[in-house]
Amino acid sequence: MQLMRLAPLAMALIAAVSTAEACTVAVATPGILALASNGQTLSSSNSGGVASVLAISDLDLDLNGRRITVSNLRLDSTPAGFAAPVTYAASYTATWLLGSASGSLASNPSFNVPPVLDLVVTLTLHNTVTSTTGFRQGNYSTKTTVTCS
Repeated sequence: MQLMRLAPLAMALIAAVSTAEACTVAVATPGILALASNGQTLSSSNSGGVASVLAISDLDLDLNGRRITVSNLRLDSTPAGFAAPVTYAASYTATWLLGSASGSLASNPSFNVPPVLDLVVTLTLHNTVTSTTGFRQGNYSTKTTVTCS
């Protein structure tokens, strides 16, 4: 049984901010998970995969800056009959005017973007799901939560 070569990588984005602040999270590129040749890894880093790219904008020009938190990589949808266990790995790279941050999503990372420099933050996510039993044919998607405060 063979899995379709490409499966969508879905990103659930949650912008959590107070009513006095404005922060917008938009998906510029939704991403694609591709199956590794061993049939056990779906990843945006595999050949044919595409990272998800998000744009986080702050247009209120306050003097507080922003704290961005990226967390909770998980499978969102799988074809009928797919059985866990699975392991997850994910990484992020964030860039903004005069700064950047990067790392693993293993510990629900967060980073601060200084005031005025937080007008636009570009966040690139690479998600990987591994199953030692392999993946059934069908569509798989992951979710990652992005919080802006």
